[in-house]
Amino acid sequence: MLPMTSPLTYSMLRFLGRRFCWIDAIRWLVFLSFFVSRCSTISSDVWAQQTSQTVADLNAASTPFTASSFGWMVGDADTILYTSDDGKNWSARHSGLGGGYNWHGVSFADSAAGWVVGTGPDGPTILFSGDGGTTWTIQAHGLSLTSGAIFHDVSVIAPTTAYVVGDEGVVLHTTDTGRTWVRQTSATTASLYKLFTFGSPTLWAVGDQGNILKTVDAGATWVRTQAPLRFGAGKLLDVYYEVAGTARWVDGQVVYGV
Repeated sequence: MLPMTSPLTYSMLRFLGRRFCWIDAIRWLVFLSFFVSRCSTISSDVWAQQTSQTVADLNAASTPFTASSFGWMVGDADTILYTSDDGKNWSARHSGLGGGYNWHGVSFADSAAGWVVGTGPDGPTILFSGDGGTTWTIQAHGLSLTSGAIFHDVSVIAPTTAYVVGDEGVVLHTTDTGRTWVRQTSATTASLYKLFTFGSPTLWAVGDQGNILKTVDAGATWVRTQAPLRFGAGKLLDVYYEVAGTARWVDGQVVYGV
């Protein structure tokens, strides 16, 4: 988590364009270039403050592929927020598990089916909802990881198919709505922080030590490379495509890291 140096720590910013993106103000200086590039059409360079209805730290945002007016934010203390009007109003869709759960990733296939990942008292945790966050179910993943390990991100390919990445090089995959999760061989033991895909079978993941992973066969094989970062082999916190199949670097590169 980045230091809370901004007076907008507990607010979200909305990019005023054809597509809307949400971002925790704690991280906006770091991720501004990423979120601007993710917007499909940029028609304004104005950002507006939104009210999040929470004082918890917010860690991740997501909009479903099929409904651009819907959006999700997740954060610490079991914070799960939902909007159906481009962020004009946010409502709580908490899991009810309690404040000991901190969520780091969220992804929905549509307005109903999606996952949230993070960590709780029993370690890395995967939540699923099939009714738009009205109810949530913890899904078993079968992993035994070191104390303090976290699942950092989830990417939904379809209502039944998703990927999860986390500490210790974890990559998990489900094709049955999370009834079973299968660990894939990621070729690294470094923490992985972010996933991106336009849809299976091609996915990218990035993480610690400058690690960049790519699969073109839905995760049957992951190929590892290392980013030539000017900051050294540090943390890569995000990855995106500008056009399908083409990775882009911030500062002239595809991944952004500090």
